[in-house]
Amino acid sequence: MKQFTQILLLAIAFIFTSCFEKEAKDKIEEVTMYVSHETGIYYGMLSSPVEGMLIKEEGWQDWESRPFQEISGFEYIKGHKYTLLVEKTTLVNPPMDASSVKYKLISIVEQRPVAFPQLAIKGLVQTQANGYEANIFDPVHFYLEGDEFMQEDLRELCDSLVFDLMGRNDGTAKVYYQKTGEAKLISSWNHRFYIPMNAMCRLRGYKNGEVVYTHSKQIQLHNSNDFLMYNWNKITQDTPENIGYLNFLNPNLELISTHYITMNTPIAKISLKGKPDNAGEWLYDYINKIYGNATTYDQNSGVAEKFKDLFVSPDSRETPQHIWVTDKSAIALINWYDPEVEISSVYLKAQPLKK
Repeated sequence: MKQFTQILLLAIAFIFTSCFEKEAKDKIEEVTMYVSHETGIYYGMLSSPVEGMLIKEEGWQDWESRPFQEISGFEYIKGHKYTLLVEKTTLVNPPMDASSVKYKLISIVEQRPVAFPQLAIKGLVQTQANGYEANIFDPVHFYLEGDEFMQEDLRELCDSLVFDLMGRNDGTAKVYYQKTGEAKLISSWNHRFYIPMNAMCRLRGYKNGEVVYTHSKQIQLHNSNDFLMYNWNKITQDTPENIGYLNFLNPNLELISTHYITMNTPIAKISLKGKPDNAGEWLYDYINKIYGNATTYDQNSGVAEKFKDLFVSPDSRETPQHIWVTDKSAIALINWYDPEVEISSVYLKAQPLKK
């Protein structure tokens, strides 16, 4: 009986010892780990803020900030995002003031930089590393230069991406934006410049109302044609042709040109789309900006007589308000009115100087 009791006690002790050893064993498993391109802040032993990397195990809802050395064998590069396969060890008896979890890198499943796209220009003559040349009214094709992850990266980097001209009040255009349940990306667009200038075309990224990214390209815009978008020797057709010149920064502002030949003379007319009430004032100010040094005539300097001298086949419904004479062209601001149908319009009319 005594011997049986001793054996029973030994068996119980063995069972308890086995259970204890089993429970005390560290847990080791393989997990998928995501590492953000952004960094975060964690608090060290002295409760002072320290920069660290943001990690998230598969299945976690939120990112956690950890030391850059948190994953053994892994070297973090700022601005890169990662998908890792790691060995996760949960310690039964962690050291005092240390984490109960240790990570060890098994493999890098994916690594790539997360970056803003750059503003790029296609089809223009490049004059220097960051500069281009064009004539006013030439189509300028802009596009965002990035990779196949562009929209995914923008979703993480910013709330919106805005195109504008630095130092000017010509308007702005969002080429990317996101809000709850909606995102839109314009990866390429055309713009027509109406004014000769040294244009600094700019792309800015915004996040939480602050500028977090800027990239720009410079274009030198010239006015080298005979009249705005025209060279007179290029107009060869007798029937009128209408062309619209869209302003990407201000869709409400669009110039419409019409050209034709009459009495062997090329004629061009320029008007504003929609015929706004301020069309005459806008066209007058616009031509003064372009041809401010030209010889001018108005109501006080015989504009009506000069119009008959300079222009072929004047229309009786046309009333000239102002005339500019350059070394290549005669330009008139016209009020047109047809009393029979009671329709009026305002436009610019131009032709080459009579020889």
